Amino acid sequence: MTTTLKTYPEYKDSGAEWMKKIPEEWSVVKPKIIFRERKEKSLSRDIHLTPSQKYGVLPQHKYMEITGGRVVLNLIGSDNMKHLERGDFVIHLRSFQGGIEYSSYTGKVSIAYTVLVPDPQVDQGFLKYALKSHGYISELASKTDQLRDGQSIKFYTFNLVNLPKPPIAFQKNIANYLDEKTKVIDELISKKEIMIKLLREKRSSLITQAVTKGLDPKAKMKDSNLNWVGKMPENCMVYKLRNVLKSGIVDGPHETPEYLEEGIPFISVDSVDENEKVNLDIVKKFISEEQYREYNKKTKLTENDILFTKAASIGKVAIVDKRKFMTWSPLAILKPNPDKIYYKYLFYVLKSDSFVGYVKNNCNLNTQLNIGMKILERSMIVLPETIDDQIRIGDYLDRRVNIFHRAIKLVEENIHQLKEYRSSLIYSAVTGKIKV
Repeated sequence: MTTTLKTYPEYKDSGAEWMKKIPEEWSVVKPKIIFRERKEKSLSRDIHLTPSQKYGVLPQHKYMEITGGRVVLNLIGSDNMKHLERGDFVIHLRSFQGGIEYSSYTGKVSIAYTVLVPDPQVDQGFLKYALKSHGYISELASKTDQLRDGQSIKFYTFNLVNLPKPPIAFQKNIANYLDEKTKVIDELISKKEIMIKLLREKRSSLITQAVTKGLDPKAKMKDSNLNWVGKMPENCMVYKLRNVLKSGIVDGPHETPEYLEEGIPFISVDSVDENEKVNLDIVKKFISEEQYREYNKKTKLTENDILFTKAASIGKVAIVDKRKFMTWSPLAILKPNPDKIYYKYLFYVLKSDSFVGYVKNNCNLNTQLNIGMKILERSMIVLPETIDDQIRIGDYLDRRVNIFHRAIKLVEENIHQLKEYRSSLIYSAVTGKIKV
């Protein structure tokens, strides 16, 4: 998409793998030429700032509003903090994954972070984009590949990755151009993210309506005596969840197994994706056949069992297929009794907003949400009297929900393309591949 833009008349080798060729009139410099490290201790008036890969540098209270900030709270009260001025840059613990953050705030940060002060003769806007470009991030990661996750990147390591230094007028032009272009792209992404949110809300509403009110809008209704359900069709009954299962709800092992590089996939909450599938492609933990047999004495995983996440991201649901894997303790395993309930109907009941909301209201809150399995077993659900009615609802939701899945996937692909274009545009501009 950038090939129609102008290029510079002449190029030269930058000597840096991540930049490759740059315009003839540009310079390549060591970071220490345009940055110094700030080491001043924090001031009493400094507010606590939190740098992050996803949100940039934010005051701690704003970060906590967005994320809950339980990890950040561990830093409160520390006297060993660094001062940071607006316009400084911060190397945080995951900069090797997402680049170096610019701060729009004055305050203090943990001593674990490296604070960089840019030369006033270099445009901050240009540096913001250069230090977040995908080429620079890849090069920084290659220089820090010996660091374990959680270790900070020191100034001497930061200095190993050379930076482009165009003439100052070019720097300002590039920053202004990217401000304008990325604003348009970000607005498009924001609109598409709102679209995905609306699609998800409509999908959730469809599921909840079907499993609490049925498919017939003219059906006679009666009181369910459940405040989170309200009225339900006359041909429905209320059952305790345990009464429609083959056996009590179980979960996976509560111990950490010995992990192998290959073997039987060992899954937790993150392997249950938004499309109600167990995604084994992302699994990085495996156990031996012997451990699998030992754990499976308890879980006895079989096809059409249903997984329900009972800790952390409560309410993610998946149907077990024929593939062989083992679940960890955050996943509850429900075995529907086919004589009493259609497994796909139960699957959608567990996904409904009304059921998930009820479950969350009964969670234990320690370091994370956690629902006890006995509470889960005692939970009440609305159940049509006949299996045929349950099958009609389950199959209806399969068809309708798949339409939403496809629509969401299409919009997600559009967002991915926009982000890729944004990334490519930034890289091309800060390395001189295009002239702006």
